[in-house]
Amino acid sequence: MTSKSIDENHKIDATTRFNLYPKIDIQEYEQLHNSRIIPTILKIDVADFFETMKKYDSYFKNWSNNRPDQIGIRQGLPLVNLTGRYTDDNDITIGPLDYYNKNNPDNRYNETDIRVFTKILYEKCFDPLQILHDYIIRSSILKWKKGANFFPHKDLQPPTPHLRLWGTTDPDNIKLRFENDQGELIEVENVEAGRIYIIDTAITHDAHCVNDIGYQFFIAVASEAYDIMERIKQ
Repeated sequence: MTSKSIDENHKIDATTRFNLYPKIDIQEYEQLHNSRIIPTILKIDVADFFETMKKYDSYFKNWSNNRPDQIGIRQGLPLVNLTGRYTDDNDITIGPLDYYNKNNPDNRYNETDIRVFTKILYEKCFDPLQILHDYIIRSSILKWKKGANFFPHKDLQPPTPHLRLWGTTDPDNIKLRFENDQGELIEVENVEAGRIYIIDTAITHDAHCVNDIGYQFFIAVASEAYDIMERIKQ
């Protein structure tokens, strides 16, 4: 069964769906992720992105309410969610999914369950992502203001049914760090604005916004995109 066909069978509970989804094994995962972040040939034109966001700016929503200190400074806009609408006041994909699942044990979702495109993904500035369209799942644009952050965390652990990509409009403002072998969080250097990177979120990492406003591209793809992910490495 493919990820898409499993997702379409809503009679199956979330745990069973997760177990059925095709997965990348540990060896394949480590082969793909030979660095913390790996540049791809995909790049978002930052000027076009900013121009496009002018018509969507009022639709950014708080990234959940799990951290009151982050309300108003940590926001998101869906590229791929459960409804295809970006106007909904309540969108469970705009926020940490583990937090939602913990509070809704009878209606849990996997990342790979979430695969309805919003109109925003079809905007011209996102044309570079078309190569991923057959596989793209829960994805968002993050809009952060000074002080916004994610605590150190891991997003996945191989074997995994999905993989992640990441990018930012402002590497001088959005700081990404990964834990090294000594347990220290080390800042990633030489990030290019608009460049999309394959990111190893099986390693503990955090992020923070140091000044003004910065955007991030928070993208996930199903495991069947593995070969494409290898091909798009820069």
